[in-house]
Amino acid sequence: MENIGNTGDKLTLRLRDVARTLGSMISVLWLLAGVGYATLDPWTWESELVIVFLFFLALSVGIAWWKAKVGGIMLIVLSVAFSTFACIEAIHNHVLAVFLSGGPFLMVGILFLVTWQRANKISLPDAMPNTTSTGSDVQGGA
Repeated sequence: MENIGNTGDKLTLRLRDVARTLGSMISVLWLLAGVGYATLDPWTWESELVIVFLFFLALSVGIAWWKAKVGGIMLIVLSVAFSTFACIEAIHNHVLAVFLSGGPFLMVGILFLVTWQRANKISLPDAMPNTTSTGSDVQGGA
């Protein structure tokens, strides 16, 4: 992560922990379900694509542990693609398929981006030099 531990902002630390925990749990559960499903049914191109989506979504969660911006963007893009695929392939309950497939990963991706944004917003003033003006150093003054 981008040096959140040095900001002292407890909310940002909690959001990071929630994003990491939820992302890891959702990835493990979806991978177990995907592998279990793939072992029971004969392989089709749909089941192969689901496994590929799940692998890259889990990989994105792992990337987001260290690079929140990159991992968060990957999670959002892949979750929208996974939801779109689920909507197309669902026989019934398209809305439920969309929310259950990509929804949790979308939420985690947004959490990672919020964490990244808060970390950069908080640590920015510490990195910048003091630029306050006293009035005597203004150009063009008398």
